[in-house]
Amino acid sequence: MLGIRMTLITPMTLAPPTILRTSLVWAGCLAAGWLAAHPLVAQDHPGLAVYREHCGRCHGDSGPGTADVPEPLVGDRSVNQLAA
Repeated sequence: MLGIRMTLITPMTLAPPTILRTSLVWAGCLAAGWLAAHPLVAQDHPGLAVYREHCGRCHGDSGPGTADVPEPLVGDRSVNQLAA
């Protein structure tokens, strides 16, 4: 028409597949490094301090029970149901 060439811009036209693949590998490495530095463990749970203070001495560190209370702490009952 007026000599104007229209080109569809896609990720493949902006960067060759090798660069994209390398970028994905680097992104994966960065994500793995972040997760290693910021583990998602029970220590981050806000109720852990309450459990250790009020429950841990009878139920153990993770609820398996102790010599005095040999039954493990399992199930889906609420605190009110357990205290009744």
